[in-house]
Parts: sequence; structure tokens; C-alpha cells
Amino acid sequence: MRHLALVVVTLCLPAFALAQGGDPSFKFGKAEEAKPAEKKDVEWKATGKASLIVSGGNSRATSVQGAFAISRKGGNNKIALDAAAAYVSASVLTAKDGNANNTIEKNEIFRETQTTTNQWSAKARYDRFLTENNSLYVAGLVGGDRPAGKQILGGAQVGYSRQLYASPRHLLVAELGYDFSYESYVEDKNPAVSIHSGRVFAGYNLKISDTTSAFTNIELLFNLNKETAPLEDGTTDVGSFQDLRTYWKTGLTTTLFKNLSFGFDFLLKYDNVPAPLGKLGGLPFATGYVPVAEKLDVVGQASLLINFI
Repeated sequence: MRHLALVVVTLCLPAFALAQGGDPSFKFGKAEEAKPAEKKDVEWKATGKASLIVSGGNSRATSVQGAFAISRKGGNNKIALDAAAAYVSASVLTAKDGNANNTIEKNEIFRETQTTTNQWSAKARYDRFLTENNSLYVAGLVGGDRPAGKQILGGAQVGYSRQLYASPRHLLVAELGYDFSYESYVEDKNPAVSIHSGRVFAGYNLKISDTTSAFTNIELLFNLNKETAPLEDGTTDVGSFQDLRTYWKTGLTTTLFKNLSFGFDFLLKYDNVPAPLGKLGGLPFATGYVPVAEKLDVVGQASLLINFI
């Protein structure tokens, strides 16, 4: 069989740049969550999605992706956990003029396998709703993204969340806080980096109809401390406010059936001081040469979401 494809639950559109991992780190509470509960009822929510795409023959690739989210809301407290992973490997035909005769012969065509995506993340967040419009949050994140040069990503956040405007159709929320990030690189000769940052977040939800809603979120992280990290110009000194990281995500979700929804989202990630890349082609880089990942990453995704609770 020349081509075999199996898709389960989710269809993901391709990334348009080198992945750097991590979407907007933490989401804000929704309007109904910000209101102090009058009852002691506990509300659980859980959703999941997964995909598997396998192709053979002329085009040989394997793509595995999955995500899961669960939350518990009781009184004025909410705990949310979510995890995601993605792996994409492709085998492509290539040629090498081994005998240097300026032609490609039969024994000079071969396949080369490359891993284009290998990332994972797990997040947790606790919200304490003080009033209908005010809350405090603390959160943690761990993950990794090898193609982007990041072996381990760790972090924690704490701050204040304010509901700026709420109506039956609109919700606007802003957050201010502190972010700590830890990055351990695939290229182990480069030391790990700890980043202390100020955090600014804004999120907007629009209820288009009883079954359809849209959202847009933006998160800005400004490093407060100086860092030592390889830069494109060969230097290593990163000053305060130079390591700007931006995450912008927007999308739309519509309910198809009671527990099944369709969603589309677009994610843009920018890292002004990207991680150094690991080895390419199994060979070390020349002394003094430290290539880094792309600063900008853009990903589009369409998916079916199943609500378990």
C-alpha cells in the first residue's frame, strides 16, 4: 500500500517555522468562575484530543499528538491541570555525489530521517477568587522542545488577575505578575539559564452564539535579570529587558453535539533570545560558532474536542 493514514479525534495543520514549544503559558478564569460560589457544589471539567498520522511509500512520515485538560472548581477555588505532547518524524529522499563526477548514480540516492517536532508540556494553575472581579493565581510549568534546542523548560508564576469588563457576550481580563523560567539546552556545553521576568497578560472572550465562541490572548514576559546566553552575533551577555518573550493565541470553538466541539486556533510565539541548537547531522559545530533557533514560530491547528465531564 503506497499511502496509509489513520487520524483519531484531531487534525493538526503544519507549523510554519521551527517550533520553540509552549503556548500562552496560563489561561485566565472565565466569567462564571470569577463569581464567588453561593453553594459548596464542586464542578469538574475534562477534555481531550489526540491524533495519529502515518504515511508510507513515497512519502514516509509519522505524526503523534495529544492533549488533555482537567479542572476542579469548588467555592472560590479552582485547580486546573493540562498536558500536551507532539512528535513528528519524516523520511525524505536525498542524494549525494559520492564520487564527485557531477551526476547522481543509483547508489547515491538514500533516505534521511529527521525529527521535526518533539515537544511536551505539563501545566498546573491555582486560582483564588477574592471577589467577582479580582483573584490571585499561582502556576507551574514543565516541558521540553528538542528541535528548538530546549531539553527542559521549567517555570512558575504568581500574580493578580482583574476582570476589566464582563457582559453576556464579552469578557476582558488582565493579569500582572512575576514569572520564573528555567531553560536547560540540548547542546549541553551551553549552561542552563534562569530568567526572572515581569508578566503582563490580557485575554478576551466573545460569545458569538449559544454554540460558538471566540477568544484572543496575549502574554508578554520581560526579563528583569541579566543573563548569559549565546546570541546570534557571537556574544553572550543579555541585558535586562532584552529577553522579550511574546505569546499570542486566537481561535474559535463551536459545539457540534452535546460533548463534541470543533475548534481552530492560531498561535504566534516570539523569543528575542532563542535557545542554541543541538547537533545537526551528528557533527559538532565549529569552535566559536553557535547557531540558534528561529525567533518566531507560527502554528495553526484545527481539532475536535471531546468533553468527558
